[in-house]
Amino acid sequence: MACSAIALTGCFERTPKLSQDEEKLLDATTYLFTGLEDNLDETSGKGMPWQRSVKGRAIDYWRITTNGIGFSDDEMNRKTRPSRYVRYTYRVSSPEPCSFAFEDITEFSKNDSQEDFSAYSMHNQGNGITFNLGNAHTFQFEEDGWSTYLRIVGPRAVCYASGGCENAWNDTFSGLLLGRISGDAHLDRRKKALAIIRTACPGKDF
Repeated sequence: MACSAIALTGCFERTPKLSQDEEKLLDATTYLFTGLEDNLDETSGKGMPWQRSVKGRAIDYWRITTNGIGFSDDEMNRKTRPSRYVRYTYRVSSPEPCSFAFEDITEFSKNDSQEDFSAYSMHNQGNGITFNLGNAHTFQFEEDGWSTYLRIVGPRAVCYASGGCENAWNDTFSGLLLGRISGDAHLDRRKKALAIIRTACPGKDF
């Protein structure tokens, strides 16, 4: 009976996997805000394209490159110089309905390993940004005569793990896209991703 009780407890405590609809929503969110997708090649065939993997209730987009990073801090150089590889990861999750959290992580390999990246890790500019679309009354593309940008407006619509929230945000200077998006074809695909998210998050006058 004790064994049965333990097994039953494990079943209740196990985190449910992402459904297909949830994966589709997170993929759309990732593309809308970062331009990342599975097998995206940013190196013209000279490096690993971006890979996609599901990790619990989150989706990771990651790639591994040869370590060429140097720091002005001697202690950080001491920790990372033996690392032959660096793994870059964008992680997106939905901690609450219509809330999407991004992490931007750089990890250094343990010596020559491409599996163990425990030597050192750090969170970058994109880390800790949460878009609270349930708070937004504006979530759309707008034009300023020069470009088309994504705009979000609403109380505490965008919050940062480092502290503070914003009531208005646009992706012009966010640093999330990193030049991955250009031209009408990309804009059309971003608009489709936006439509997926807005369909999943009804109830606001977007």
